[in-house]
Amino acid sequence: MERGPSKHVPTVLKRWLDGPQHYTRLTPPAPLCRGDLTVRHVLGVDDPAEYATRALEWAGSAWQAWSEHHDQARRWVSEALSGR
Repeated sequence: MERGPSKHVPTVLKRWLDGPQHYTRLTPPAPLCRGDLTVRHVLGVDDPAEYATRALEWAGSAWQAWSEHHDQARRWVSEALSGR
């Protein structure tokens, strides 16, 4: 979310996640605090541009809901992008 769109990040992150790392399980936000938007914000949208806009809005809402874990998420992304 913070680094902006990239075609390579999902591939790099998938490769890193599939590797031998051991992860710390993060405590999820309370059920009623998981963001203002749900997947329903995106479902059923046929226009690709509108779909992309809504998907980013949903992702931003989820990212904000998990704000207490942003530092850990940033470390994981940095590790993935550095190839560790």
